[in-house]
Amino acid sequence: MPPKFSLMLVDDDADDQLIFMEALKNIGVAFSIQTARDGVDALDIVNSIGFQLPDIAFFDLNMPRMNGKELLTTLRNNPKFEQVPIIIFSTSSRPEDINDCIRLGANAYLTKHGSFNYLCNDLKDVLNNHLIEVK
Repeated sequence: MPPKFSLMLVDDDADDQLIFMEALKNIGVAFSIQTARDGVDALDIVNSIGFQLPDIAFFDLNMPRMNGKELLTTLRNNPKFEQVPIIIFSTSSRPEDINDCIRLGANAYLTKHGSFNYLCNDLKDVLNNHLIEVK
């Protein structure tokens, strides 16, 4: 059995969270996951007693209260998160958003294509580049 990895997924769309988790299962990744609906909820989790750093984090870009760019900026200024790969996972494919996120410290940017197969392939690529080898 492959090793289990911890992930943080911050996305205000519950359906997108479920599809994301199904894609991870589909590509054979064993994982534990912490989810949050927006950046404010994510920071509450990060600042809670007993919080364990994830091996990798995925943030949606467009969320209420605190968006993905604001969360990315906040966590990249937190020394604990320096080594955690942060991937933006968004419907936006605007070059300005992609460039801003990379400049702010995102390790990669995935566009939500609406295709489960594309998502599985994108997740394999990201995990192979930042964490583990997925066949």
